[in-house]
Amino acid sequence: MERRDYHYEVCSDGAALVMFGIRSNSGVCVRRVSSDFLEVDRLVRKCNRLQVSPIHLGDVVEDYCRR
Repeated sequence: MERRDYHYEVCSDGAALVMFGIRSNSGVCVRRVSSDFLEVDRLVRKCNRLQVSPIHLGDVVEDYCRR
């Protein structure tokens, strides 16, 4: 199995009530995760550290939001 270097960053939707999401370097984006930048940034750092596959990003965000 080929090992890829995944990288995630915080993105915003630019709406009146700013919501932050997560975008990967492969183009996968999960929008409107939270209005708390620091919370989303912590999740982004964790995804980068653990090299989460973009295929699983939606599930990771869903689990994180349920905690």
